[in-house]
Amino acid sequence: MNCRLEYAIVPEPGFGSLEAILRKRALDVVAKIVGGVSHTMALEAQSLSVDERNQQIEETYFT
Repeated sequence: MNCRLEYAIVPEPGFGSLEAILRKRALDVVAKIVGGVSHTMALEAQSLSVDERNQQIEETYFT
């Protein structure tokens, strides 16, 4: 038949590129992890400020 079968992941309109979707999902996962740690720290009276929490998210995501 001289054909090949190809699979493709195509984002729905309005959601941006596949790379942007993956980046958003990765940031959501990192934020959830940092949020859990932040909650535990708050129970021990060692909570992070919003800026410190955002910094931790960025450092975790970009390293």
